[in-house]
Amino acid sequence: MSANFKASTDGTQAIIGVGGVDQMTVSNAGVVTANSFVGLNGSSVTATGSTTARTLANRFADVVNVKDFGAVGDGVADDSLAINRATLYVDRVLGGGTVYYPEGTYKITRAIRLDDYDIETFTYSGNVRQNIRHQGAGRDSTIIKASGFSTNIFASFPEPFVSFSSVQPKIPDASTPGAIEQTFMADGIVIDGLTMDCDYNTNVDGGAAYGPYYGTWGGIWPNGTTGPSNYAADSYQYPVFAYNVRGLSIQNCRIKNSWYNGIEIYRCWDVQIDNNIIENCGDKPNYLGYYAGVEFDNASYRCSLTNNIIKNTGTGLISNGDTLPYAWRAVQEIVVANNIIDTTYDTGVYAFDWVSDWTIIGNEFINIGGVAIALSSNSAPVSGRQPQYFNISSNIIRNYNARNITGQMGIRAFGSGISVCDNSIFLESSSVTQNSFGIVASDPTAAVPSGSSKGVLISNNYLCGRFLSAGLGNGGGIFAGATNCEVSGNVIISTASTSEFAITISADDVNIQNNNIRGTWLFGSGKRAIAYSSGLRPYLKDQRYEPMLDIKTGLARTGLTGWNVVNFSSYTPTTFDNRGNFNSGTNSFVADIPGLYRFTGQVRFGSVGSTASPVIVAGTFELNGLTSHGYSSSLSIGTCDLNFSTLIELNANDIVTLKSYGASTYTINDVTNMSVEFVQQKT
Repeated sequence: MSANFKASTDGTQAIIGVGGVDQMTVSNAGVVTANSFVGLNGSSVTATGSTTARTLANRFADVVNVKDFGAVGDGVADDSLAINRATLYVDRVLGGGTVYYPEGTYKITRAIRLDDYDIETFTYSGNVRQNIRHQGAGRDSTIIKASGFSTNIFASFPEPFVSFSSVQPKIPDASTPGAIEQTFMADGIVIDGLTMDCDYNTNVDGGAAYGPYYGTWGGIWPNGTTGPSNYAADSYQYPVFAYNVRGLSIQNCRIKNSWYNGIEIYRCWDVQIDNNIIENCGDKPNYLGYYAGVEFDNASYRCSLTNNIIKNTGTGLISNGDTLPYAWRAVQEIVVANNIIDTTYDTGVYAFDWVSDWTIIGNEFINIGGVAIALSSNSAPVSGRQPQYFNISSNIIRNYNARNITGQMGIRAFGSGISVCDNSIFLESSSVTQNSFGIVASDPTAAVPSGSSKGVLISNNYLCGRFLSAGLGNGGGIFAGATNCEVSGNVIISTASTSEFAITISADDVNIQNNNIRGTWLFGSGKRAIAYSSGLRPYLKDQRYEPMLDIKTGLARTGLTGWNVVNFSSYTPTTFDNRGNFNSGTNSFVADIPGLYRFTGQVRFGSVGSTASPVIVAGTFELNGLTSHGYSSSLSIGTCDLNFSTLIELNANDIVTLKSYGASTYTINDVTNMSVEFVQQKT
């Protein structure tokens, strides 16, 4: 490739020739960066006339049109070389600026390079490519379409025939993770306002595990070599594969039709992915395993995914925080905010192993095939290399487990220092018939050591739906399986006739308090609002139970088996103001006049024989044998005092009974402080 430069003596214009392109007249008004430039083939170019130093703002004012370098944009001609020549010119001659893509469809067979790699000479310069903006005429107006299964669209990952040892700069030494500061191949790159189409209907996978170009190659690579690719085929056919890039921004684009990830971010810092539509990417039919609309991979740092629509993908977002020695940093300080993730084969957001300091906030998940948000470890956790310090808040999850697989959940919070707050989770689809959780701290099905998950806060979430279960630990509202887990202030409503457990305790030092448990959790034989599986020192306080009232029949669904009417004649309850009386014959209180009454009391339960596990005890005031008021419950070992207090509006001759429930090893020892106070006459 040759380069020629000729400047007029007054410095008002320059004639520049780029290899393979006719001479161009470039007006620079006498403003150039220096007296000498380096040509695109490395030759020296000298300018004559006056020169003026240029600021960074001056450089970004330069706009180079890819059609001036030979791009056609008709969807037929191969525009790979023309686009890369324009980019190389902006990089090496101008020192930064804008590569502009007018409206049209640009077919490419080789990637547009994010790094300073020359696709004509197959060489790296060793320099960091900086401050390049790839600007389209607008999403859906400028289309870049890949041709060939091994073609990435924008990439800094080596081409399949390039030796990894030739990549500059060198990556940190795998034997000393963390000892070498990150180095970058590009910095300050923007991709804005275009469509990237990998056209997987044409570039189909060959049917082998990793596609047709891995292992053998029947043709000739662009550099004239033959033989297998140097890399697995799943390193290609990405709309964006950013490897060792800092300061990358992808915005206002449409990214579509890739077998593999729509955007792969590998060892990159300071990446912003904002206001894009990412669709039909990430192995949507689950043909190859799991891939995603976006992946934040090994050691990526300070990245954000905001205001995007991700739809019809394998997984929405995946992050592999690798635990192997070559990983020298967690995938860390990631923000996932205000995205819509709509219709995935598998997970909505899946972050596993060495991932840390994430915020997942304000996203909407719709029709997720499996788990909506999953933090996990794919194997026994490596010390210090598992999920930690996640804030998962204010997300809306509208139906998940669309594939109807047992044990799926709205949010799986495995790890330490995890906060799951203010989320709304709905699971109403009648097609989901398998066991399903709302929120899980830890994972009851994962092959990880007990106690691996700790310090999980599940607070102020709203769960409503068909959280099906068929036995302890197999489903339900919230599974508290992390040491030092707190479950507080949640509203947990079941609308399924087969629900069993609103909250399950399965770890040490679990704190359950101030939750509102409503719906069908207490309906039918063997149902429990709070179920105990295992763990030391469980603490329960101030739950509010509101069994759902069946409007059609007027019956309250409080059907715990073993309910008994408290026999008032065995104790000495008292009443105030002589507005009613305790009827020992029916074990009930009968109101004399209409009004508002306050019922209080305490029932002491005591165990009969020995019991090793906590057992639920409960009580309620029942109005006319139909409606429950002041429902109270506790999980207890040994003697337990259960307190009741409620206001009930009564008509004359309404009947209120106190009903209690205890497991077979419990009996009522005493009823104390029982009182009924007339508060206000009904008008």
